[in-house]
Amino acid sequence: MTRRRKVALVVVALGFAFLSVSFVRGLNRARRSARQTMCVHNLKVIGLQLRMYAEAHDGAFPDTWSTLVADPEFGASDILDIFVCPNLSRGYKRTHGVPSGPEDIDELSSYVLVGGLPMTDDKDTIIAYEKGDNHGGIGHSVLYLDTRGGWDPPSNWR
Repeated sequence: MTRRRKVALVVVALGFAFLSVSFVRGLNRARRSARQTMCVHNLKVIGLQLRMYAEAHDGAFPDTWSTLVADPEFGASDILDIFVCPNLSRGYKRTHGVPSGPEDIDELSSYVLVGGLPMTDDKDTIIAYEKGDNHGGIGHSVLYLDTRGGWDPPSNWR
């Protein structure tokens, strides 16, 4: 094989390597974005459950997740996996577990409930948000009183 062919093969190999790295980075960004979207979606589903609970309890939201999950009228115990952020690794879920009922939902949930709020508060009041930093410092999901989900970048953190 001539020197020119060897150089051409190295250049082609480097080109493929560059494209592969670019593709993997783009794929990772897309996965991260999908997980963020699922996290906000989880909070929106929880928000609908909270809204139904409040409407059935004279406009008062529950004080804790366990209060919501324990209420058989809303069936929240059937969807306990949505109380864990999809961005958490399987290893974390294996080590810490996922909620199995009212007895451990407050401890194992990825989200914090701002309990005891009335439905009559301002619609932009945050009623639930993510515990800790589940998304590597790029933001966290929030749930507003009117069941809107949102993404809160670190610049808004207090």
